[in-house]
Amino acid sequence: MKLHTDKPGANYIRSFEPGLILLGERRIETDLLIGPGDHVAEWQPADRVAISQEDLAPLVERDPELILVGMGLSQRFLSSSVLTSIMRRGIGVEVMSTEAACRTWNILVGEDRKVAAALLLR
Repeated sequence: MKLHTDKPGANYIRSFEPGLILLGERRIETDLLIGPGDHVAEWQPADRVAISQEDLAPLVERDPELILVGMGLSQRFLSSSVLTSIMRRGIGVEVMSTEAACRTWNILVGEDRKVAAALLLR
C-alpha cells in the first residue's frame, strides 16, 4: 500500500507492505514504535499475540492523546487490563491491522494530533 501525504518535519508513512514500512525516507524492516515528535524505535514485544502494558510503556510515557496499535496482517485485540490501564491515564487506544494503522497515522499526523503508534510488520 502506497501513501503519498507529506508535511515538512512529520514522520509520514510513505508505504507499508508485510515486513516493510517506508517512514519518510527511512526503510524499516522491524516492528516499531513511533511516538509524538521524532521518536522512532525498534520494538520487540515479549509476546506478539498478547501485547502487554510493559510493551506499550515507552509510548504511554510520552503522553500522547492516542496510541494506534497495528497488530500485523489481521485484527487482534489487546486485553481489557492493558486497555483499561492506558485509558485511565487519559490516553485513547485504537487497535487495528497495521495497514489500517498506517493510514490512520498519516491522517492524524496531518491534523497535528499528538499520536503514537506500535506497529507489528507481520
